[in-house]
Amino acid sequence: MGHETVKGRCVVTDNVVKIFSSAVEFETFGMNALGYIRRVKTDDINAQFELDEALPAGQDLWALFGADGNPITIADEKADVMTDADDMDLLTVQLQ
Repeated sequence: MGHETVKGRCVVTDNVVKIFSSAVEFETFGMNALGYIRRVKTDDINAQFELDEALPAGQDLWALFGADGNPITIADEKADVMTDADDMDLLTVQLQ
């Protein structure tokens, strides 16, 4: 799996820049292809997203998000969400 850097509405990979004219274009470009991993607080996830079951309050976890910003996987360890991204053939990006 590769790694790209996202800056605003552009994706940079191997010295090639793809610029998107809108957030919608960016989201649809990455659906089922791009994901990003970041540290999250369970309180924030519970407040921002409708989950089938609320996460335990007050914990710091790792989450894999789709290009549309919705969580795909939430786990205790970063390696677990990275493995899930690889298993789903998602290219992970670093947001800046």
